[in-house]
Amino acid sequence: MIKIGIDVDGVILDYMNTVRAYAELYDYCDLHKNGVVNKEALKVKQRYEWTSEEVKFFADKYFVELTKITPFNPLAIDILKRLKSEGYELCIISNRGLIHEEAITIVEDMFKKEELIFDKYFWKTSDKMKVCLENDIKIIIDDSTDVCEEAIKNNVIALYFREKNSKKLDENEKLYDIDNWGQAYRHIKNLTNNTI
Repeated sequence: MIKIGIDVDGVILDYMNTVRAYAELYDYCDLHKNGVVNKEALKVKQRYEWTSEEVKFFADKYFVELTKITPFNPLAIDILKRLKSEGYELCIISNRGLIHEEAITIVEDMFKKEELIFDKYFWKTSDKMKVCLENDIKIIIDDSTDVCEEAIKNNVIALYFREKNSKKLDENEKLYDIDNWGQAYRHIKNLTNNTI
């Protein structure tokens, strides 16, 4: 049984796009600033020239509430259920909960409502490669360049769930650039049929 590590925000949920939409309004309307300084950055603290206090205020005001309104990425539910029915072991690996514990419960309730079942949950994880290596996870799906680069250094195949403005990484036999769950499924099937 092949184990797959899966990030939540930006991969299963379209959370990063939701956060960025609200961050634009916060930056312009509340802070009266003028936008993005690093378009490739996923996280707001790297994307804008905000002070630590401004970042904290935004996180406290929006992070939990935005989870409640964030949709699943297209086909995420269907493909995850298909992979599970085909015998893959699916493991959530997320740093969700490091800032707000309540954010975990909200997502778990969303999964339950959609009857999404995972084999293991690794919440509040700041070292995703440690989790992969300790649990023999062969493939990770993540939207972080750092996580994907770390994965290939540690012989873990990375499906880089890249958003259009995010930094491009050079694809190779250990790193695949994807932007939807149809591509994720195709790569997982090709990899498990041919390489792993």
